[in-house]
Amino acid sequence: MGRVTAGPRDGWSSAARRGRRNAYGRIGAAVALSAAVAMVPAPAAFGAPATPQPDAQTSTEVADAPPPPRRETKGRPPRDPNDLPPLSPPNGQPMPDSLRRDVDHTSNDSRRRRLVLTALPLYASFRLGFLGRRSVPTRGGGIGVAAQIPVWHPFGLRATASHTVHPVSDQFVRDDEEALVQTAARGMVQATHAGLSATYTMDLGRVITTLDAGAGAMWVRSPSAVQDGQLGGACLTDNICDIGLACSDQNVCQVGTTFQAHGGFALDVLLGDRFAVGGELRYHALLSAPTNYPVYLIAALRGSIRF
Repeated sequence: MGRVTAGPRDGWSSAARRGRRNAYGRIGAAVALSAAVAMVPAPAAFGAPATPQPDAQTSTEVADAPPPPRRETKGRPPRDPNDLPPLSPPNGQPMPDSLRRDVDHTSNDSRRRRLVLTALPLYASFRLGFLGRRSVPTRGGGIGVAAQIPVWHPFGLRATASHTVHPVSDQFVRDDEEALVQTAARGMVQATHAGLSATYTMDLGRVITTLDAGAGAMWVRSPSAVQDGQLGGACLTDNICDIGLACSDQNVCQVGTTFQAHGGFALDVLLGDRFAVGGELRYHALLSAPTNYPVYLIAALRGSIRF
């Protein structure tokens, strides 16, 4: 009996059957994706998320909730964060101080045309060849006053007056016989001065510097005479007397007027609109002997008040 070989039971090969199963799987996946998309609710607007609709219970709770507390502000509310007041000290803020110096210390009132009165305690030094004395510095002290008024900024006028005293000792020399002979008496050399000068003022904020030059008169009174030519003694030949003295009609040396020129430099520091402190230097030269140097030098502290 011969062998019979059985063929396939249908007309599909194995490769065809696998392709058919893959097609069915793709179709099923597409159907499932379409169903899932259909179940998602549509958004209110394109590109915007869907807004859930509140239910009745949520609406009631929102309506019954108390309003948020209002922030109370003192005064006018700031319109900008930079308008808020600074933090209180010491959180990085300076302490309140009415004497701080980083503000304008000289208001417009201090720059008005006004009178400035100044008191000056003085140190003074004479270096003149007084009759019968050595030509050495004769130091002393005194007091002075000054009044200054602006005329046309930066120029002004200044009137000054001062009085100083200079202690001196007895002076002796030896004559041809080696005997001591007194040439000058001890006492006080007194100098009184009055003058008028033009000023140039430089305003450098709180610091004010002033240059001035002018002329005036000086009255010098020396101790009583122990020889001719000194105060109260007879005049020398050609009516000559000691420095600061003049020969009278009675041929006696008396206090006379000595004309002089002076110039100086002053520096003041303003303490406010009205008060200032500082110092000054001033030199005086005799008009009768302008080449004699030095003659009369003063240094002073200044305390000023402005009106």
